[in-house]
Amino acid sequence: MRPDTTLSIGAQVRVCSGDHEGAIGTINYLYSHQQVFASGILARAALLRLEDGSMLTVPLSVIERIS
Repeated sequence: MRPDTTLSIGAQVRVCSGDHEGAIGTINYLYSHQQVFASGILARAALLRLEDGSMLTVPLSVIERIS
């Protein structure tokens, strides 16, 4: 049986890159349109609620599902 890697609302994820690398949170919202980030990239994104309660928008390409 392979692990579920689907990124969906409620999934627990880890940030794998960038300033928040290693942060763990839960997907609170999946944006329907691409978002522009400070680096200038345009990418599909998710809004995460981190373990400390803060909210963070990150590109889908930098998160991995952990449960």
